Amino acid sequence: MLNHLKELSLKLGHTPSESEIYEKGKYTHNMYTTCFGSMRNAQEAAGLKPNTKYNTAENACRRSNYVTREHCVEAIKRICMELGGLPTLAQLKKHGKYAYCIYYTRLGGIKKIKELPELMKPA
Repeated sequence: MLNHLKELSLKLGHTPSESEIYEKGKYTHNMYTTCFGSMRNAQEAAGLKPNTKYNTAENACRRSNYVTREHCVEAIKRICMELGGLPTLAQLKKHGKYAYCIYYTRLGGIKKIKELPELMKPA
């Protein structure tokens, strides 16, 4: 994973942002976060200068301290649109905008997530 992050950095000419990793990378930023604790840790482990884009107001909601319940619900709605239905745990981990632990702490386990009124289809 770190080698791929280095290769992507060389290709782009800078440390990749989360969105660049999502768009052009072989792995998702969630995978790096799961393995290394944060994107910053992964970037440092790869010998890259941490990307300062994460500290802008525009990207503040991506950092876990700023991710609200509403951010999580909107991200899951996006996944539902992409997949055509409620995601499984594996799909949420793969396609989620945030690490699963953030969804879990904001919304509860996958069973509770699937029971959210905001995600229920109208009868």
